[in-house]
Amino acid sequence: MDNNHYFPDNSGQVAEQAIIEEVEKELSAQIQTVFDRGIHLTHLDTHMGAMSLRPDLMRLYMKLSCDFKLPLMISKQEWSDFSKTDKDLSVNIPVVLDNIYVAAPEDYKNGMTTYYTKILQNLTPGVHTVLIHTGYDNDEMHDITTGQEAYGAKWRQQDFDFFTSDNCKKALSENKIQLITWREIKEKLID
Repeated sequence: MDNNHYFPDNSGQVAEQAIIEEVEKELSAQIQTVFDRGIHLTHLDTHMGAMSLRPDLMRLYMKLSCDFKLPLMISKQEWSDFSKTDKDLSVNIPVVLDNIYVAAPEDYKNGMTTYYTKILQNLTPGVHTVLIHTGYDNDEMHDITTGQEAYGAKWRQQDFDFFTSDNCKKALSENKIQLITWREIKEKLID
C-alpha cells in the first residue's frame, strides 16, 4: 500500500513492492470476508496477472486455491512454465483452461468485433476463457477510466456491444461453442 493506504494501481508495482506475508494476510481476509457474507466464490483470478509475476506470489495463489477450495484461472501452458522452474508448483492442482484470451491495445485499434470473431472462429476443443471488460461509454465510465484509451470507456462499450450482439450469438452457434460458468468448473473439480 502507498502512504494513503491504497493498493498499487499496476502489476509492476505489485511485483516490485509486495511483501508476501502481507499479501497472504490481505487476500485470505478478503476471501474469508466474502465467504462470511454468504457469497459463493467460484474461482481465483490473478487480477491483471499480478499473482503470476513472482514465484512466491504464484505459490501463494496455489496455496489460496487449496486452502479455500477454489480453482485457479491459469492456463495449462502458464502452469507448465511455472512448474518447470519451481518445484513447489509441481503439485497436482486442477488446471482446466487450455487458453486465456485477452485483447491488447493493438487488437482494440484493429476493432474488437474483428478480434473476438477471430477467437470464436478458431477455438479448438477444450476449455478456454475470454476476458472481457464490459461497460458503457458514458460519463461515469469516462471518469473511472480517465486517461486510459486501453480498457477505457469506448473499449468497454465495444466489448459490451459485441458480446450482446447477434453476431456473437451466431459465431457461438456456428462454431458449436458451449458456454460454461466458473461455478460449473468448480463443481466438477472441487465440490
